[in-house]
Amino acid sequence: MATNGTEENGTTDQPTTPLVESPPPALKDIMEAFAKTGTKPKADTPEDLTKWMIDYLKSTGAIKLEHVNPDIVLPPPPKPPPREKSSKAVERGIVGRQDVDGMLHSMLWTGLRTSLKDISGHKYDTIKEFDSLRVALRQIENDHMHREVLTKSSKPQTSKAAIEQSDAEDIKGMIQQMTTRMDRYEKKLEKQEPTQQQQEPSWQQQPS
Repeated sequence: MATNGTEENGTTDQPTTPLVESPPPALKDIMEAFAKTGTKPKADTPEDLTKWMIDYLKSTGAIKLEHVNPDIVLPPPPKPPPREKSSKAVERGIVGRQDVDGMLHSMLWTGLRTSLKDISGHKYDTIKEFDSLRVALRQIENDHMHREVLTKSSKPQTSKAAIEQSDAEDIKGMIQQMTTRMDRYEKKLEKQEPTQQQQEPSWQQQPS
């Protein structure tokens, strides 16, 4: 029995319809979930599907976007200290190192207490570098505070010793006064005894 030429050649006809790739399992589950709710995604590509899903979730209230209040003004960053400002100015070539040291010299000297200015004026005049001047003034301040502490701690001891010495002198003076009075009283009694014996009547005197 005669057969087709293809069968005689040992080959079979291939289907003309191209194979359709099945979607990934995750995407398939999403599509099935939308199908159950009666919602049909409007997307032809994965990117369009992602955008459509985000818009859909926004519309249903599943996700919320935080609205930024345009009237809120953030506070400015903290101002850097003068030393940091001057360092940046030197790095950028705006001012010179000598100008910076002079400015910091003045600021440091202005902020010192009067008592420290009186004892550190020679340092301010001789030391031109700011860091060296700051170290020298710090040392002078520590020495000055140490002397003040020693002075305050020694004052009560000196006062107490003076009080004790004064009390001892007062007591000694009182004893001397009492001793002097006792001596005078005894001498007075000794003088009065012979006078009393002479004034006694003859009948009261004992026969010799």
